[in-house]
Amino acid sequence: MFTKKELITKEIDFSYFKESLNSEKKYLEQYFEINSEKISETNNQFSDKLLEQIEENPSLESKIIAEYESSFRAINSYYFHSSIALIHTYFESYISQLCNKITDHTLSSFSLQLLKGNNLIKTALDYLKLTTGLNDEIINIHKPRLGKFQNLRNKIIHENSTYKDDTDKAKLENGFSGKIEFDETNNKFFLKDDELAIEYLEKSNIFLNEIIIILSEKEFVIENTTPNTV
Repeated sequence: MFTKKELITKEIDFSYFKESLNSEKKYLEQYFEINSEKISETNNQFSDKLLEQIEENPSLESKIIAEYESSFRAINSYYFHSSIALIHTYFESYISQLCNKITDHTLSSFSLQLLKGNNLIKTALDYLKLTTGLNDEIINIHKPRLGKFQNLRNKIIHENSTYKDDTDKAKLENGFSGKIEFDETNNKFFLKDDELAIEYLEKSNIFLNEIIIILSEKEFVIENTTPNTV
């Protein structure tokens, strides 16, 4: 008795995957909207307390305002920075799920987990290029901007929202003009609002949807192994 390997081709239905991807995007958009309202309420409360403190201690007005601005910036940035990390997780999760879906439907022994690398998104794209023939053209269209967001996320997570030197600072300024404040004393940076996270969500979602469209038009080789007798 032996096994007979028969190769067949078929398309993969990505409709449910696409629906899940876009449904989660809508949920995240609602999440940002709700939190934006909460932040606005909190800032108004801070402003009221600031005025009260100034009225009670007018001679300390400059000091009170400086402390307020520092606290205001730090507290808001905790949310804005975590939002970048959240969207990066969304991007990583769905691009790796896409690779796993292809592995499962093609019955392939070659999976994403077999590729080594510290950058999951890059590794997943390499997997898609190897297994589906995904060309560099679509990747190169989106890579410059998405790459900047990935670097921003890495600085937030791995470098505690700091920059190394003036060159590093200039890259942040050029990449996200008007959206970042800097504390030059401590070489730290702060996001001003959640617009960058919303942009990251939009651009990563567009990229994933474009990949799905391309893959939906492909036929995949399925390895159909069946027992046979002689």
